[in-house]
Amino acid sequence: MTIGVQADLDAAAAYFADWNGLAEWSKPYIAAAFAKGLVTGTVRNGKYYINGASPITRAEVAVLLQNAYRLAADASNLKSFGDTIPSWAVDSVSALASRRVINGYPDSTFMAGAHATRAEIVVMLMALIDA
Repeated sequence: MTIGVQADLDAAAAYFADWNGLAEWSKPYIAAAFAKGLVTGTVRNGKYYINGASPITRAEVAVLLQNAYRLAADASNLKSFGDTIPSWAVDSVSALASRRVINGYPDSTFMAGAHATRAEIVVMLMALIDA
């Protein structure tokens, strides 16, 4: 992945309504991730936001990792959770759970809207490397 391509920076700047509020050091990386389809932002009032200073949710991490690794769900090992997964994250959560990249909590919930901790993200990344 090439970082800092001007066309990517221009496209991301035009797409994300909060682009000018992002830390300068992050812009080349966010633009590259956007160009590769890894991030699309959230929609509010018809505009897209990257929310660069906000904590990331478990569902957002699942989508980001699934977009990066493009793993298909293992149909022989599907897992369900006892709570609701947002429709935009269902396929990603299903694919990662079936590959044991994510496991959820002991009470069979995924807690999609909870903030992901650094420890949880490291565990997911290491599981992806082994997937």
